[in-house]
Amino acid sequence: MSQAATTIPVWISLAGVGFAALAAGASWVSVHLGHRQWLLSQQPFLRLQLLVEPNGDRVLKILNAGPGSARGIRFCLAAGEEYVAGYAGPQFGGLLNSGEKAEVALEIQATKNDPLQAVVVCWDGAERIHKFSAHDDHIVRRKVRHKPLAATDPEKTFREIYGREALQNLRQASGQGRIPE
Repeated sequence: MSQAATTIPVWISLAGVGFAALAAGASWVSVHLGHRQWLLSQQPFLRLQLLVEPNGDRVLKILNAGPGSARGIRFCLAAGEEYVAGYAGPQFGGLLNSGEKAEVALEIQATKNDPLQAVVVCWDGAERIHKFSAHDDHIVRRKVRHKPLAATDPEKTFREIYGREALQNLRQASGQGRIPE
């Protein structure tokens, strides 16, 4: 047998292995992109705003502008010499679906000119932790091994974002949810 006759089957075998590896790689990329798209569809995007209404009420408004539901929503807000931390949502500890909003009436003395520092934490349908600040920071933590509620302490998140001494000299006030008009 000539050397050319034995070389052709080797190249055919190597080409077949190469095409199989290429197909497997393309399949993996497709699965990875599909999973990433699913994760993005589960992701909430919370926007928060502190308003001083004409009647003097201070109201924290939280809007879920993302495609996914926000679960176990908790917040911590500092304005002036006070801070308040607690749950937000139509039911306390409840959830905000895409496009829904919650309002929390706060018992603080903040004015429109007081600088606002605030965080909102929640988890999504894939049990990833989301941390949002009043300045549009968004931190996503992968799924935690323990219950998501333990990983969503709003005061701890506030200190992570604004510094360890951020709440140190502030007086704690309270807040109470209400149904939006």
